Amino acid sequence: MSINVDKMENEFSGLIDRKENERKTKIYSAWKIAAAWILFSCCITGMVFVNTKAEKNLEFVAGLFLSVTFIYFLCKMVLSFTYRPVYKEPENGIKVSVVIPSYNEDPEAVRKTIECLLEQDYPLHEIMFVDDGSPDNTAYLEVVRMAADFEEEKALYSNLKNTNLIYHRFQKNQGKRAAQSWGFEKASGDMIMIVDSDGYIYPDAVRELLKPFTDQKVLAVTGHVNARNLSENFMTRLQDVLYESAFRIGRGAQSITNTVLVCSGAISMFRKDFVVRNLPDFQHQTLFGKPMNIGDDRRLTTLALKEGGKTKYQATARCITDVPQTIRQFFVQQVRWSKSFFIDTLIALEFAWKRPLMLLWLMGEGLIWIVFAVSSVITITQISPSLLSLLFIYSAGYLILSALANNVYYIFKNPLLYIASPLFAFAQMLLIFPIRIYALLTLNENGWGTR
Repeated sequence: MSINVDKMENEFSGLIDRKENERKTKIYSAWKIAAAWILFSCCITGMVFVNTKAEKNLEFVAGLFLSVTFIYFLCKMVLSFTYRPVYKEPENGIKVSVVIPSYNEDPEAVRKTIECLLEQDYPLHEIMFVDDGSPDNTAYLEVVRMAADFEEEKALYSNLKNTNLIYHRFQKNQGKRAAQSWGFEKASGDMIMIVDSDGYIYPDAVRELLKPFTDQKVLAVTGHVNARNLSENFMTRLQDVLYESAFRIGRGAQSITNTVLVCSGAISMFRKDFVVRNLPDFQHQTLFGKPMNIGDDRRLTTLALKEGGKTKYQATARCITDVPQTIRQFFVQQVRWSKSFFIDTLIALEFAWKRPLMLLWLMGEGLIWIVFAVSSVITITQISPSLLSLLFIYSAGYLILSALANNVYYIFKNPLLYIASPLFAFAQMLLIFPIRIYALLTLNENGWGTR
């Protein structure tokens, strides 16, 4: 199979214009920011009204719950509005090694991931594909063919002459961390970039990820992720809305405080020397005496924060990735993420007291859902039956307004889906609690869990 670097697949051609991407992602024009503030202010006013009414007409615990969650939510939203990406261009000549772990992936998806990496406007030093002993080795064989073609053709392109496409396959499955560790150990670049084997990286993503590293204290940077297959069904649309909020609001706010808690495995970059220093910890982390094979991206981020480094979000470094299309696939993915969330939150508490802002983020993200669950149970069991209908009305109103406020950025991407965001928020609420409870009960089980 010949690699045509000048002309990739048509479905990816819309991602190629760096200037257009830069224009769209400078956190919106002045009128859009103003519109977002107005819409957000209206939602917040409504939430204050609902909260006041709840405290007056319902049991105190209901009003207390709304007050606690409201304050945390408001602080995070306001911080996110002040976020701006780094625009200073990175230095030339920085060597970037990309590590792609893979297990039973579709060969076509893997091929397109590698193609979009070859198309970067900042030349890569090396692309390292590591197959974790997949029973189906077709993706690995596809990479072998690509590498052979690439060696013959790369001399024709000035920006690819120094790029190497490296592949390796484990004879038996060892886990995602082992696959990544092989790449980390063999990498010879200054920076290590991690991506999913089914991700589609925008052509300027590497350049954009490098920009925050002009600050020498930055150890890790994550980009912005959306769902590539968002138009498939309700579940994929739900996740695209969740991703937009998780990155624009969550990571945007955390980046202001230099403490992004999770640099996503879909698109992130780390300093190579930092990774090497912490490789033994990353490789040999255990839980209940078993090797940890989940939460690799969160673990690397936690280690960066433990060293006292800054972790940042760069909204202009974008990628799209396939998200689960069924409730079962979503459940499996979220259980894996929830386990990582619980484990690394507890680990991070050991040193987070040295970084008060990090401690606040950990407590906020870790406790809000518990406050919600406990207060909801107490309220429902203690409230007078005659007030249940009023409780439902207040809760529904609060949920609708908070969803509209939390997803305010999405109105510029898809107004219809933005209007439907309260429905997505309700679906998420129904799913997330059983998922997290199940994750707690099965913490001793870990693995790729992607299928």
